[in-house]
Amino acid sequence: MSTNIGLEISATAVRIAKVSVKGHHKSLIAFAEAALPQGAVVDGAIVNPDAVTAAIKQCLTVPRLKRGRLEKPLAVHLVVSGLRAISREIELPSVPDNELDEAVKLQAMDLIPFPSEKTLLSARRISSAPTSPGQPIKVMLAAAHSDLVYPLLDVISAADLVPKSIDLASSALIRSLGDNITARSGPEAIVSVGADLTLVVVHDAGRPIFVRTIAEGGNSVTRAIATSLDIPLSDADTIKKYVGRPDRHTPPVAVAAARDASSKLITEIKNSIDYFSSTYSGMQMRRLLITGGGSRLTGFIDRLSQALPIPVERASCLRAVQGEKIGQDTAPGSQLDDVAAVAIGLAIPEPPNIKRINLLPADFVSQKKLKHNGRLVAAAVVVILLILAIIYGFKLLSIHNAENAVGQDQAQINQLNITIPKYNYVVIEAKKLITDKNIALSAIADEVNWPLVLKSLNTTMPKQLIVKSFSATAASGPNGTAPTTTAPPASSSGIITPASPTPSLYSLPLPTQVLGTIQLQLNGINGNSGYQTFYNWAKDTYKYGKFQYTSYQAITSSPTTAATWSATINILGSIHTTRYKKFDPTTPVVP
Repeated sequence: MSTNIGLEISATAVRIAKVSVKGHHKSLIAFAEAALPQGAVVDGAIVNPDAVTAAIKQCLTVPRLKRGRLEKPLAVHLVVSGLRAISREIELPSVPDNELDEAVKLQAMDLIPFPSEKTLLSARRISSAPTSPGQPIKVMLAAAHSDLVYPLLDVISAADLVPKSIDLASSALIRSLGDNITARSGPEAIVSVGADLTLVVVHDAGRPIFVRTIAEGGNSVTRAIATSLDIPLSDADTIKKYVGRPDRHTPPVAVAAARDASSKLITEIKNSIDYFSSTYSGMQMRRLLITGGGSRLTGFIDRLSQALPIPVERASCLRAVQGEKIGQDTAPGSQLDDVAAVAIGLAIPEPPNIKRINLLPADFVSQKKLKHNGRLVAAAVVVILLILAIIYGFKLLSIHNAENAVGQDQAQINQLNITIPKYNYVVIEAKKLITDKNIALSAIADEVNWPLVLKSLNTTMPKQLIVKSFSATAASGPNGTAPTTTAPPASSSGIITPASPTPSLYSLPLPTQVLGTIQLQLNGINGNSGYQTFYNWAKDTYKYGKFQYTSYQAITSSPTTAATWSATINILGSIHTTRYKKFDPTTPVVP
């Protein structure tokens, strides 16, 4: 599917049509029309470019023609018309279509009434390939004065559009209105009555045979009415719409003026058909199709039918395209149907294998290619610069990250440098603490817990016994002497490397170890009962595993004196000092 846009600038309005083509199916996607002030375009030449540009931009506000900000400028097919846009039929030796434009230049200057430096040429084949070698082919030569083309390109550029081709109105009319069925016999005429110009085109199955431009149109009738009634052209144009209608009263003088002016136009059309019939006597014309705003004058088609020997029918460009969704009356015979033929025809492509007329100047095409190549180069440069910028950005980011990492590391180093002296001091103090701990442990490891000794003796001693004498002596400890210590080594960085934790060189005594000796003499009750009391107390004292009897004397007693008993008792390791835990908290102390 292809989508094309046709743009027509007539004497009265700018018209833009957007058409999509898929096979034989054509759809009118959008249509816009903007009126032009009188005199903005005269005989096909743009006189007021600002007004034309403004009208084009007004058309481009239609939703389906409006370009988004990120979209490319619209490419449009243009048309030139008027007395300085002509076509001629010539014969040439058979050449390929892509060589036609160059081939016609050799004969064009003898046929075209414009200076060679002001002439733009294009050509298309009329007849098919020759049936025998050396037989010439018929070619339709199209020519336009550069004064028509360059102002057109200027307003298109000012409207931010891109010209894709410049065609003749005759070719556009054939594409939108012509009967392209080759099985039909005889050529067909198309007459488009515009405001200032009337175009007569004869074609055979889509191939143009004869083209004539008549310097008369609907404005001729308007001027005649204005002159007859001595009124402005705008008022005369309003009256023209109702001339001849039975439901509206029109001054007879205006009716007569309109009839005389239109009769002149009908005569010119008839003369054009007669000229074709006499020139191409072997070709019988089938019918004449008429379109254009000027053809809507009441009774115009009926009078033309009476003047011609062939059927005259109203043409309809809207029969060939579907346009129900453009928001306008697209029924055949509507007012849109009479004015949209050229714009729609520009948007319809030529049939396959048929070269399209294109009057775009060669220097403009070259400049467009140069701009296109320049845009490609610029785009490539932008892409390369973007890639380099991205790479440079990544480099900057990596450098920035590295600088941040270095800064963080330096901050950590500074913090460590501040912390190192504190850490060294802590290490030294910790080592001193270990040394002091070992010194303390050496002093108290085998210390007898005398309060606990007395408490244990007192707990088990019966009330009937009285301590007569008590002496105790601590034994020498087995744990040896205190260790010597050295300061921890310092590393090359100034950080003191702490020594591994030094285990205690002193430990608690074993439960059976003798910590000291008690010499004890007791008095008790008289007689045998005293003996039993001593026995029970000795037994209770021994069973707790805190004391060990090493020697004792026999109990001496009499019925009249108190019993006495003495013994030597070893203090065992299970009754050691509780102060050990203060210096070695990992060691449990059994009370």
